[in-house]
Order: sequence, then C-alpha cells, then structure tokens
Amino acid sequence: MYSPSDFVEAEGVVQFIQQTVQGILLSVDEGKIEATHLPFIYEPNDFKGRLLSHMARNNNQWRALNGVEVLIVFQGPHAYISPSWYKNPDVPTWNYAVAHVRGTLNIIENDAVQHELLHKSVASFEPEGGWGLEKLSGGIDQLLKHIVCFVVNIDSIEGKFKLSQNRSTQDQCSVVENLEQLGGAMQLAIARLMRERISS
Repeated sequence: MYSPSDFVEAEGVVQFIQQTVQGILLSVDEGKIEATHLPFIYEPNDFKGRLLSHMARNNNQWRALNGVEVLIVFQGPHAYISPSWYKNPDVPTWNYAVAHVRGTLNIIENDAVQHELLHKSVASFEPEGGWGLEKLSGGIDQLLKHIVCFVVNIDSIEGKFKLSQNRSTQDQCSVVENLEQLGGAMQLAIARLMRERISS
C-alpha cells in the first residue's frame, strides 16, 4: 500500500481493526483474484496477533486457502475534500482510514476450537442477554456443516489514515468544520478522526 509518511497510522491501527470488524478477504487462486466480505475478531498473541472468522462452506474461496498468504482490507470512513476549504485552494482529494493485514490462513478442523470460535463470535457481537448458540435449531454441529472456520496468523499490519495531515492546522480545522456542516455519516466520522489528531 502506498503510504506517504504523513499518513502512516501505527499506534491506533489495531483498535481501528477491532472497531471496523468487517474486512475484505483477498486471495489468488490460479491467477484469479477472490474476495469475500467477512467480520473478523482480532486476538493479540506473542507476535502480531491473529484474526478469527468463518465463511459459508458453499463459498469456494476457502478450498484454496489453507496455508496460503492472504490480504485482508479493513475500510473505514472516507469523504471527499474540496480544495475550496483550504486557505490557498489546491486540488480536490479524498480523506480515508484503511488497514491492510497480511498473514497465513489456516482452516480450523478441530471441533472444540470451532465451537470456541463460534462462541467468541456471538459473545463479541451479540448484546448481553440476547441470542445464544444454545437456541440454534439442530445445534452447533449442524451449523458447522454449512460453514468453514479459520484463523489468519498475522505477518504484517499497515494502517493508513489520510486525514489532511500534510496541510496546515488552519486548513485541517477548516476541513473538519466543512465536513461537520455537510453532516453525513461518513463526513462526520472523518471529521471525528481528524479532530482527535488535531487536538493530540
């Protein structure tokens, strides 16, 4: 990923992945690029961490994934930036936050580990006191016939937050104010990320 030094995000990238949750799992099989949108659970370990997830067994992408290097892209908020918002107008651009995770994917075949992953998934995303796996008709083993669980052991994490850091503080504040005036969900999310960095 092309990342000028102004835009490299190191400290907050893991938190960003945890908050974004959904990533695009990219792999190459016989020269063909495959992509699946999935939720991921990040877990720290003694190395760079790992990502846990599962996909539908009917999705053929998994059949060529075991032991293979993959790329997972986590796309955060993004917004158009008008040059008219700068003190000295320049050119239009786009602000965004993204993380690229590379690692080796391994299919989980152990029943106990598969059960553990599914319990972690529900516990991570389901409101407390909400739906539980015990309510599955047919039980967990029946569900596992229709999905494939896997873990990605992370080799590298790259974060890029392009948030006008190469502009003056005055320009950055102007961009934030204009994004907030527009008021869309993406614009407000980018404005919030920018405010955090301007004030820090």
